[in-house]
Amino acid sequence: MYRNVPKTTPQAHALRRAASQFGAIRTDQLSACGLSKDQLAVMVRDGLLQRRLRGIYVSPTVPADHRQAAMVAVLRAPDGAVASHETALFAHGLGPAPSQVHLTVDPRHRVRAENVVAHRSPMPPNHRASIGPLPVTTLARTIVDLASVSDLDWLAAVVDPLIDDGRVDPGRLLRTLDDIVVAPGRHGTTLLRSALEVWIGPIKPGSPAEARLLRLLRERGYHGFEAQVGVEVGGRRYSIDVGWPDEHVGLEYAGRIPHGPRRWSRDEGRAADLEAEGWTMREVDAAAIAPGRTELWTWLDGHLRHRAA
Repeated sequence: MYRNVPKTTPQAHALRRAASQFGAIRTDQLSACGLSKDQLAVMVRDGLLQRRLRGIYVSPTVPADHRQAAMVAVLRAPDGAVASHETALFAHGLGPAPSQVHLTVDPRHRVRAENVVAHRSPMPPNHRASIGPLPVTTLARTIVDLASVSDLDWLAAVVDPLIDDGRVDPGRLLRTLDDIVVAPGRHGTTLLRSALEVWIGPIKPGSPAEARLLRLLRERGYHGFEAQVGVEVGGRRYSIDVGWPDEHVGLEYAGRIPHGPRRWSRDEGRAADLEAEGWTMREVDAAAIAPGRTELWTWLDGHLRHRAA
């Protein structure tokens, strides 16, 4: 179909514009391409464009996926609408395509459309972003929005890797939260602050796994511990993932891939140095902090004077 349209005609301009918008285009955009109503009617008749909604057309050569559905919804919505919540999470590459399109519109507007969930909320300019042609909420605003409809485990699983690799800054998340929260006790406020607590202190966890361990320690009432504790032994400096400096008790989070033979001697030397300095260490992995496992907590209670409350 496309190849039969001369490259310089209004029809060609219209098809290129639609292709750049995940296949969706609005009638005012078609007019801006120089396309007349009669020419549009011919394109529809010839199957070059299909009417999706009133004032919205799609190109049949572009996959009708969630991105196209989101673009159609944004084009159909009042000015200023952005893809948000689960749709924005998908657009940022962090979640599956939801079954419905989520939009956020100005509180003064209402949107009623099939398979569209419209959220009404202020949208400051610094909460807006674009992924290709699609206006979306920023990653920080997306996380803040979803905090009110998620639980701590899900939120931490999303937030921890993003903070660890630098895609999201904890301070920006809190500023974004402050921009839109009018009720301090709302669910998302408490939950997000709880998820960020381990990342806000002066010493940050070294990985998402360590962040999860810190949360569990706090949930169980342990105190006096620090993340990334520095220890110097004989001019050699080591960093302990989680430790109680006053009691010389430490936890090291084990990676998924064991160290190879060339690292064994180095690891043994590290362990010997820490032991000589009076540290009692235990290795922790994902299985050790799984629900129902008690060995780690029993071990800690046996080695700490300041036990869990």
